[in-house]
Amino acid sequence: MLELINIRHKLWLLIVFPVIALALLLGYAFNRYAHLESEVESLYADRVVPLIQIKKVSDHGAIQIVDILHKYRAGLVSKDEVLMQIADATRVMNDAWQSYLNTYLVTAEQVKVELIEFQMQAVFTHIATLQSAINQGTFLAIPQNQFVTALYEKFDPLTASLQALTEVQNDVALSIVEQTEQQFSQLKLLLIIFSVIVLVSLIAVGFALYRSIQHPINHIRSQINHIIESSSLEKRIDIDNHNELTDVSLAINQLLSHIHVIHQQLLEAEKLSSLGSLVSGLAHEVNTPLGVSITAVSSCQEQVDVMETGMKAQRLSHAEFLEIMAALDSGLSIAERNLGKTAKLVQEFKNISAEQETDVEQLVDLEAVIRDYCEQTSVSS
Repeated sequence: MLELINIRHKLWLLIVFPVIALALLLGYAFNRYAHLESEVESLYADRVVPLIQIKKVSDHGAIQIVDILHKYRAGLVSKDEVLMQIADATRVMNDAWQSYLNTYLVTAEQVKVELIEFQMQAVFTHIATLQSAINQGTFLAIPQNQFVTALYEKFDPLTASLQALTEVQNDVALSIVEQTEQQFSQLKLLLIIFSVIVLVSLIAVGFALYRSIQHPINHIRSQINHIIESSSLEKRIDIDNHNELTDVSLAINQLLSHIHVIHQQLLEAEKLSSLGSLVSGLAHEVNTPLGVSITAVSSCQEQVDVMETGMKAQRLSHAEFLEIMAALDSGLSIAERNLGKTAKLVQEFKNISAEQETDVEQLVDLEAVIRDYCEQTSVSS
């Protein structure tokens, strides 16, 4: 499949894939860090701030109100001042408690909140009773033991419940911290695993891309080596892909076609050159028997002229006639034999020309060739 993709696109894939993988990794990391940040913000907003609010309720209720009442009974503060401080402390307690109720409460907190609200209502009712007694001037007439006992019976349960609620807050905060640490460890492990997966994927993709590029190149190289070993310019590179290497294969095939044409032209030129040498050699070989034949014919012609002259003059003896006939017979035999050699050379030349055109392999009788050559090169007497 990768071999069908252009090399340029493969290189882009090698760049885009790590970018996408890195983007996914960063996106996941940012998402998890945002979640952790939200957990930390919740830890502060829903656990640390409520601790401060609970402390305000406890301080202003169990400390400030009780302290100002004791100071009033000891004559250290005036009536108006004690009423003002009690009203301020009560308002701060109520505001801090309402602010706490507006935060996120877990199930353990909600259970304790119901009990604390009941205890706080009892505290506020007792404080209202004491404020009424202060306004009516009967507060100082309350026995000390009765005042202290009633006061702490109302405030101690509330203080204990607020302390228990504080412990719940600490437990929930500790649980959030542990969860956050666990999530951070999981995130770190996931990032390591994801990084390993991305690295392995990059190696796998890089190797696959390398193979997809190397395989066509090796295919082209092996095809070229095969063409070289076979010495056949008619063979071509098989094209089995559609990318830039296809263009290279087509260009090599075109080059092979061009070289093949040039090779054919060179072979034709070589054949013509060989034919020229063959014709020149044939002319040389034919020239000897033809020369001998011409000489023999000329000699015969001279004998015929002598015989004709003698016969016209009636001076040709019987012995001379026989001598002339013998010379004519010898000369004609020589001419006939050499003309036969010439005809045989011409026929062999035609056979060689036909064999070169058909390019068919034939068995050759080397002994006959040598014998014919010797006969052709021998000079007839």
